[in-house]
Amino acid sequence: MLKKNKEKIIITIGVVITFIFYLTMLLSKETSNLDELWNYNIARNIAKGLIPYKDISLITTPFLPILEAIILRITTNELIVFRMLNALLITSILFITYKIFNNLEIKKITSAVFTSLIIFLLKDEIFLDYNFFIVLISLITTLIELKTLNKESDIKIEITLGVLGGLALCTKQTIGLVICAVIVAIPLIRKAKRGIIHSVYRLIGISIPIIMLAIYLLVTGAFEEFLSYTILAINTFSNSIPYTNLINNNDRIITCLAIVLPIITIMTAMVLMFSKIKIHYMKKKNTNLGKNDKNTEIYNFFYKTELLLIYSIPLLLIQYPIADALHFKLSNYVIIIMTFYIMHTLIKKLLKNIRKDIRNATVITIKSFAIICTLYIITNKIIIDTNTYLSVNKNNELKYLNHLIVPDYTVKLYKIIEQKEKEYEEQGKNVNILDSNAVAIHIPMDKYVKNYDMFNKGNFGKDGENGIINQIKNSKNEVYLIRKEGYNKNWQNPNMITEYIENNLNKVDEIEIYDIYE
Repeated sequence: MLKKNKEKIIITIGVVITFIFYLTMLLSKETSNLDELWNYNIARNIAKGLIPYKDISLITTPFLPILEAIILRITTNELIVFRMLNALLITSILFITYKIFNNLEIKKITSAVFTSLIIFLLKDEIFLDYNFFIVLISLITTLIELKTLNKESDIKIEITLGVLGGLALCTKQTIGLVICAVIVAIPLIRKAKRGIIHSVYRLIGISIPIIMLAIYLLVTGAFEEFLSYTILAINTFSNSIPYTNLINNNDRIITCLAIVLPIITIMTAMVLMFSKIKIHYMKKKNTNLGKNDKNTEIYNFFYKTELLLIYSIPLLLIQYPIADALHFKLSNYVIIIMTFYIMHTLIKKLLKNIRKDIRNATVITIKSFAIICTLYIITNKIIIDTNTYLSVNKNNELKYLNHLIVPDYTVKLYKIIEQKEKEYEEQGKNVNILDSNAVAIHIPMDKYVKNYDMFNKGNFGKDGENGIINQIKNSKNEVYLIRKEGYNKNWQNPNMITEYIENNLNKVDEIEIYDIYE
């Protein structure tokens, strides 16, 4: 009992340190990450009462922003709360990762070391969005599957797994659909007793969040717009970042992983396939094949590796069509866990041939060194980030961005555009900023403009850019701000729209980085 309590205290301390590590890192960053601002803006406006799809352009299923909005409503609608949720999400992901390593029969200290390596892999760019949340759901389902691998699952567990799959589908429709397919297929792949019945229970669980989402969309009158943005608009998204960019990346770790991880995945799949065929024929000849401890250990290794490989498949979709460093890391998250597991098993086998005292001394030395280095790096980073946050001026004038580091240029641009918008509003005209950075100005203005506050190609519903152009053609008393020539537009900028404005509307003024058209 005393040992278990001691372990719980150590794990709790580890979780708290990890949370503080990510929170201080997030607080020390400026409010300039557009992904963070876009995601917060959607949740902020849902918390204020706007309806997804009907009032807000949203291309994914809405579970995560609705959940975020509920929390913002309960606490306070500020970006700093969103960052706290961000730190909580990434800490939860790493805690579940640690528990997965435990359930792969890896000792707690080794599990902590492996998890620490993943902490450093994800430290550069994190934000609260559907990709991270999908990873969390996938890890939770993987953990439950590992815990019940050699057990006969009960109905509650099967339905719970289904509900998690349904929540994944309600978070990101494409990846969630594949996760649901995997969850339903696992009992059949395992050839467990009553496998079909278990799959049916999982389907029942999946249907629960989907039915609730359908009811929500019907009650709010957003069903048609939901179809337009999440289903019918898929073909309007044509921006992409090719996988080859990862191989040519300046970060050598990313380059190495981009080459090595696909090779490991393919080789693992081939070994598992041939092993399953071999085991199948050997079992036919010898029904007692799996009865001794050695064979049971081998089978467990293959079954657990197979489970990790299967659950890695849906996440691979994260890197399509945008194969940048962050999407690559998240898409290969379970594969990285699987790689650690395979390496651990192979090293364990090799160490068995070394004298016990030398083996134990070597393992203790390596683990101690890894833990000391990890604690030093994490502690040092927490101190640096805390000093950064405390030493600079925090915002206290722009709404929703209180107690955060706002770039001086954002404050300056906000004040200039706010004044210009007031001038046009006095003339009975409405101002639209057709720029991906519009969100940074409109959040403190407490303003939201559907389709323009996340001005990216593929975000405009089934009619795409042509739909926005027709909207502009038919508009009256509207003013449009677009970036001046020579200023870089976002790589996802819908050029067809901005070119239409430049060629067909009258330029009447300019302000900072924007030309103004009527």
